[in-house]
Formats: sequence, structure tokens, C-alpha cells
Amino acid sequence: MSGLSLQYDLSALDEINRHLYRLTRFDKRKLAEEIGSYVVDEIVDRLHAQRTFDGKHFIKSKAAKKRGGLTLIDTGALRDSYTYQAKTDGSEVLIGSDSDYAAIHHFGGMTGRGGNSKIEANPVLGLSEDNKREIGDMALDAIKRVLR
Repeated sequence: MSGLSLQYDLSALDEINRHLYRLTRFDKRKLAEEIGSYVVDEIVDRLHAQRTFDGKHFIKSKAAKKRGGLTLIDTGALRDSYTYQAKTDGSEVLIGSDSDYAAIHHFGGMTGRGGNSKIEANPVLGLSEDNKREIGDMALDAIKRVLR
């Protein structure tokens, strides 16, 4: 070529294509399971710390006041009922409890015979800003591991 020319080395695209190929093999289910496990661990920690997901102190239950114990973990049944399920394709993770008592303790409300006993809300299921950052870091770390 005479005159003026520009030569551009496209070999950098080979490296980008290798990274893109690795990303197609990214195991989203593994990440979803890691997130689910993390959130369940956070719930257990909150119950023991007697804190809601947004960091507020629990409103002590009548039963805990009476026995001098902790709210919501007398037997550990509610605490141990929190689990997670990740979709096979890793597109989402469901975190929750199948305990009949989880919702009333989370949202609060009237219960008991005749609905004459009030339970205060102590929501442990949720994500704090720190949790959201941690989950974002987990996702970035998982992507970095794939790209290595």
C-alpha cells in the first residue's frame, strides 16, 4: 500500500472472545446458591443478635420477657426453618420459611384464640444495604473466577 495506511492488530479480539466464551460457561446456579446460603446465614445471625434486617432492635416478645430468653429462638424451630431454593438455571433464588409462624413474626399482627394476642413485627427476612453490597461483591468475585 502506498501513501498513508493504518494497520490495526485484531489479536486483542481473540482475548476478548476467550473471555466471552468463559462467561457463557458461567454457573449462575452456583452463585444463586451462594447468595441463598449467605442470606440464610444472615437471618440466623439476626435472630441471635435480636436485630431486624434493617438493623433495628427486636421488640421483645411477652414469652421472651417471661422466661428471660431471646425473642423468636426459644426452641430454634423458626430459626432452623429458613432455607433457600435456587432455580436450576440460576435465574433466581427463593429464600424463606415454611413455618406457620414466620409471617406473623415478620409482619406482626393479632393471633391466638379469638385473635386477642398481639405479636409485634420483627422482620428478619430482607436485605440491608450492606447485604446488597456483599451480594454484588459475590457476583463480581464469581465472574472474576470464571475469567481467570
